[in-house]
Amino acid sequence: MYQKGELGSAFKWLGKKYLGNYSLDVDAEATKREIRKRLFSEVNEILSTAAQTSLPVDVVAVARLRKAEVKLLKLSSCKSLLLPRNGGFMIKVDSDLPLFKERVAIAHELGHTFFYDLSLDPPQRVYSYKGSKYWEEHGFAFEIAREILLPTAIFEKLVRSSYQHASLRALRELSKKCEVSYDILRLKLVNDLKLWDCVIFRSEVKGEEVRTKRRDISKGQSYRNLRIPQLMCSETKGFGELCNAILSVMEKKTVENDVLVQKEKYGLQVALLPPSSALTLLQKA
Repeated sequence: MYQKGELGSAFKWLGKKYLGNYSLDVDAEATKREIRKRLFSEVNEILSTAAQTSLPVDVVAVARLRKAEVKLLKLSSCKSLLLPRNGGFMIKVDSDLPLFKERVAIAHELGHTFFYDLSLDPPQRVYSYKGSKYWEEHGFAFEIAREILLPTAIFEKLVRSSYQHASLRALRELSKKCEVSYDILRLKLVNDLKLWDCVIFRSEVKGEEVRTKRRDISKGQSYRNLRIPQLMCSETKGFGELCNAILSVMEKKTVENDVLVQKEKYGLQVALLPPSSALTLLQKA
């Protein structure tokens, strides 16, 4: 068992790779931040070498520089797979995925390649994968994917110049311009770069209930103490108006008004994501 704050074997290996003699015995979160800084610098060097200086990024061109061939085919048990082989990797992606999700899947598998030693043929993980925090690697691979799809310098410049104000309309325009999903955008805008100070979450509407997973919620700095229930109905104390507004989007397609959430007024925007999901943005009114 790992203690809270302890580095898993994957991050210990990354630490030795990117930080060299840097002590891994110091604060684990500080170590991860430094690893992230060095690794993202490498990602941006790869993007530059692949001539990816504008959005959308050509993920297949990036894949070639990671010694990865991308193949689209029918997959029954998963959306994508990363397979080491002689000379590099094979990335298999379910051909039924929509374009934006296909691009995210490729970038995510590319994120996992940074946990392999590419000097070996075929590439190998040289740490104990079972002993590693799998979900820690999985989450970091998604962070790398976001940097591949939305390179910080390019994306931040775009947002600051044209999309400073948080809105679902801006999110839709950015999604089309960058060819990425709403989930990737909300995580980059709110969690990673903190460019938007708001709450964005995706929910499933089931009858008269609204169900929201914690991983589908992004909260800006001013909203850290706002708890979005995982299960809401019109009777949920402090969240009845919010729930009813989200439920109404099944007929109205879009909703924009003010609601009371735990006795505080918020500006609300909701959009239907067919067939039965809703994307919600909240900001203090």
